Amino acid sequence: MEIERKQREAEEAKIKEEEEEAARLQREAEEEARKEQRRREQKIKRKEQLTDTRKVTRDLDHTMEMIRDKLLEEEEWERMMRCDGLPDPTSVPEMNRYLSLWRAEESTSILEGALKKTDQVIHVISELEGVMEERDATEKQRRDWREIWLELQEEQKSKLDQATYNQLLDLRGHLDHETGVSFHRTNITS
Repeated sequence: MEIERKQREAEEAKIKEEEEEAARLQREAEEEARKEQRRREQKIKRKEQLTDTRKVTRDLDHTMEMIRDKLLEEEEWERMMRCDGLPDPTSVPEMNRYLSLWRAEESTSILEGALKKTDQVIHVISELEGVMEERDATEKQRRDWREIWLELQEEQKSKLDQATYNQLLDLRGHLDHETGVSFHRTNITS
């Protein structure tokens, strides 16, 4: 009897152990199912958030594009209203025409004329730099703008060099060659 009782107790303990193991496995499976459900719900929520974010980003991009276009239109209008004779930096033909006319100008061969023109050219170069930085443009446009930008700078340097040279030539006649002092002859009539 004692053996039977021990066997029964061992069997009951084994059954209890199996039941506990089955209950533990059941709890783990249920917990895993809950975790999987939470993951699916979070994944769906992230997809919804991503969709919402994309929509907001698209709307913001569209708004920014509209604002940029409006600002460009306003800049163009202001440039037209200035009526200062300066070229539109986005127009390669206008920039080339400006450069050609400037090259033909005689007034820039004297220092005063060259200095006056320098302010205007610096403004044109500055506007062109702004266009090159901000505008969406083709590679050809960028290359053309860069070429004009370089030509403007080279022409400015050349005009200033020529005007300075001419100014120095003009001084030669007014120098006392022995002392190197400049003098101006004035006619005094009595």
